[in-house]
Amino acid sequence: MTDLEICQKIAEIEGVHWMPAYPNQPNEFVGLISENDFCGTPPELIGKFNPLTDKALCFDLMVKHEIGIDYVTLARRCQAFYGTDISQNFIDKNPQRAICLAIIAKHEGLNND
Repeated sequence: MTDLEICQKIAEIEGVHWMPAYPNQPNEFVGLISENDFCGTPPELIGKFNPLTDKALCFDLMVKHEIGIDYVTLARRCQAFYGTDISQNFIDKNPQRAICLAIIAKHEGLNND
């Protein structure tokens, strides 16, 4: 998954109002938008949603979704996991990316049960 796809999927899981900002351009990002007020006013772009760069947001998501992390010291990578099954582990050099991938997998696993 690309970084943009990860951010979009996490935004969907969290139920935040979002839209692609600057679509199909190099600076495209997941934008937070205001809720529809049903008065004909179009939604406004009010911020950026990126748990891959926003460490506080990523930490909050990790706690909320009960994701554990461990550092694989020799490989200098972070392992994010949920449950005890080895197939539920995600290893990446970027801890935020590993955490987000674990959240996505956990959510998809819950939807398949």
